[in-house]
Amino acid sequence: FFFIKNLKTTQDRSMADTQPLVTAGGAQNVNNVLIGYKSRQCGCLWVLMLIGGIGGVISFFVEIGYDSEDNDGGEYTTTEEPESFYEEDEFNNIVYAILLICWGLSTIWTQIEDRGDYIQLTYGPCRWLLCGMGKEKIYYRNIRDYQISKSCFYGFGIPCCSSIKLFNTCSCCCGGPNAKFCGHKTIKLTIRERPQGLHAIDDNEDCCGEKCCLQCCYGDNGHYCGKGCCCQPCCNPCDANFCAMNTVFVSTNDVDGVMRLLNEKVGGDGEHNAMTYATI
Repeated sequence: FFFIKNLKTTQDRSMADTQPLVTAGGAQNVNNVLIGYKSRQCGCLWVLMLIGGIGGVISFFVEIGYDSEDNDGGEYTTTEEPESFYEEDEFNNIVYAILLICWGLSTIWTQIEDRGDYIQLTYGPCRWLLCGMGKEKIYYRNIRDYQISKSCFYGFGIPCCSSIKLFNTCSCCCGGPNAKFCGHKTIKLTIRERPQGLHAIDDNEDCCGEKCCLQCCYGDNGHYCGKGCCCQPCCNPCDANFCAMNTVFVSTNDVDGVMRLLNEKVGGDGEHNAMTYATI
């Protein structure tokens, strides 16, 4: 029901991202759009996630083996309450371990790709494990400001309802000619506030699971889901939205190339020709 209800309320917001691109310099790209730039940065934080996840899985099965030996030998003397506590603790540990493995496989690299009138940011290779949080399309006309940041805010998604979408990870020494360990730079994009995942669906590129998450929980439906759905009047009287984003941090090993792309597509009036740094 809320999909139909929300469609009417978000129609005006959706129209803004379907108009032809108008850059800051006044050039209008309708038919002859420039498509070409692509860069990929391999991260290193996923290695720590995989190590932690695999270690958690091994620990879980070791604990199961010890419990079985104790029960078979008749040496298990704990009461039912502690036994239930340990079983719950083991269950939580295996869930966290599986999540770490999923996050590690999903965030091996970040990719920046120019698609004419928008820039596409993705995690990979198994970004579908992020349930729709590993992909964003940012239209150049919606970028209010961009600069090189000294932030070390790493991760994915929108942590702690901060309105900051992260495609930021520490670089590894592979993935391109400019790649080196911790040699990345972080670019901060300030955009017009909107729900995450807006118009990010590509029928020919997304798997069914990721597409379902983007369609049901993010994008246009993020206006409704992010504020608490039907519970908003009593649980969220200030009408805040945890799906809203207005800032993006993305890391890259080719900071010169990305800044040139942004200067061409966003800063056509020369305002952003010089690189600037921001401390967050």
